[in-house]
Amino acid sequence: MSVRDIQSEMEELYGIDVSPAMISKITDKVVEATAEWQSRELDKIYPIVQTAKKITIIIKNLIYTNL
Repeated sequence: MSVRDIQSEMEELYGIDVSPAMISKITDKVVEATAEWQSRELDKIYPIVQTAKKITIIIKNLIYTNL
């Protein structure tokens, strides 16, 4: 996605005008943080907890039960 595409989306979705320079600064920081995260040392063990209980999700007064 180009800087101009992002600028257009921000205007369309949120009604705000963001300069191309600001978008570039933000994306540069995100790319930098992502590179740091990707190069981090991984843990040897990642614990996983699994449950057999039913999961209930309530979204805007809609109840969905996953058995």
